[in-house]
Amino acid sequence: MSSIIIRTADQTKRRLCEVLNEIKRLNLDSVDQMTTTDETIRLHQERRRITQEKIMHIQIYIEALESVNTEWKQFIQQISVSTKRKEEEDRYLQINDDESGREFVPHLGHHKFVVNGLDWVGLLAQLSRVLNLG
Repeated sequence: MSSIIIRTADQTKRRLCEVLNEIKRLNLDSVDQMTTTDETIRLHQERRRITQEKIMHIQIYIEALESVNTEWKQFIQQISVSTKRKEEEDRYLQINDDESGREFVPHLGHHKFVVNGLDWVGLLAQLSRVLNLG
């Protein structure tokens, strides 16, 4: 059971990191002043669409990680043998602080999602405000 949970968590974390890396690579520089008004509007609309899409994906992945987190905790509580329970708790801690040094704290409901020391929910909220998304 725990191997299925681990596989799901690993896949979700990998996808989440891919989206976060895509966000880092986004070009959100100011538009050249020589650009026409129509082109500027088109560029801003495209940036807004892309940003909304990235935010939606991040929310989906965070919710999936929250679900995995809850499922794993329930699984650990059901284990009766203390040594097996300790082993599963250790695996749980290991998956939440993986070998790449990323710390995953998935709490979207509490507006906290930290990866590599960055609060991504806060960062995305600021980005949304800048782009007038929400």
